[in-house]
Amino acid sequence: MRWLDRFSPWLIGSVMTGTANRYSPIEFEIVTDEAKRLEMFFVNLGMPFATKVRVAHGYAIYRISV
Repeated sequence: MRWLDRFSPWLIGSVMTGTANRYSPIEFEIVTDEAKRLEMFFVNLGMPFATKVRVAHGYAIYRISV
């Protein structure tokens, strides 16, 4: 998670609860107003990822699965 420090991620899902298995995705949420920067970060790493976006209290919250 250190490589994501600049985005202040929140770990969520089965990895956080300790119920993950070898096929479980690593999921985390990131609150940011720089969506393009976040997406380009993953694209430049060459890492496959999926995003879901929701808005809460005026902020976009990105749920990332890798």
